[in-house]
Amino acid sequence: MKKSQFIHAYIEIEKPDENIEEFEGKFVYEGDMQLKESQPLDLYNTLWTSTVLASDSILVLVCYTGKEVRINMASKGARQKTPRIDNERNLFAKLLFSFLFGLSVILIIMKGFMAYWYTVLIRYLLLMSSIIPMSI
Repeated sequence: MKKSQFIHAYIEIEKPDENIEEFEGKFVYEGDMQLKESQPLDLYNTLWTSTVLASDSILVLVCYTGKEVRINMASKGARQKTPRIDNERNLFAKLLFSFLFGLSVILIIMKGFMAYWYTVLIRYLLLMSSIIPMSI
């Protein structure tokens, strides 16, 4: 019967960051008589997510998981791509609405503030809403 032998080793690695081109760490093996051997780890000693292994077997140690996976940290959310005409149309609609609201407020000021001035404001906004075309 074989006696099982344990390996006393550990790794020291850098904290997870967004830079996926660099990786530094070291593998430290504590042998007999308190001898410590260390081996440097770099980018060539890493496997990325969804790596397909072409050899027989490999012994690995997972260092980063979940949100700490370097590829997830480096990926940015996709920006929304909108055509320039849409941005101009949105700006035009905002300007027209601002003009409509300002004109309604000016009409209330000219008429004089009453007890229910906010209902008059809504009435003016609805009456003059034909300023903003529905196609925008």
